[in-house]
Amino acid sequence: MARVDRMINKKPRAKVISDSTFAQRQREAAVMVASGDWTEARPGHFVALYAMGHAKAYGVPPLELTPPARMGAAAMVAKLLRDSFGGEPQRLYAFVRWVWTREREREEWRRANNREGRRVSWQLQFGKLFLTDYALAIERAKTR
Repeated sequence: MARVDRMINKKPRAKVISDSTFAQRQREAAVMVASGDWTEARPGHFVALYAMGHAKAYGVPPLELTPPARMGAAAMVAKLLRDSFGGEPQRLYAFVRWVWTREREREEWRRANNREGRRVSWQLQFGKLFLTDYALAIERAKTR
């Protein structure tokens, strides 16, 4: 009976991350970038970090990152954080930073050589495709 009461009286959860909330997450993420401390970061902060990296690398914001898409991205972040980074936001931050450092270098090369290339979408950033490349980069750094 208590379970039924909890289900009936449960507060509805937002199905979007509003523009105002996202702007706040971006401000907080900028502070975290400056301090290097991501220990208190929540999934929305990583979505904001993605948007910041995208704008810096390409010169345009990720227009597909609508309020509902932000919520989907935050859910992917939560899963990635739990499954691949042991729930440690600092480790996830290092991964996201690595992705965007690499992507900025690649985008500079594309522009210098008049080439097109795949853009890092939020699905790529928070999926598992780049994890092996990241693990390889860490391993290569050990042998340098």
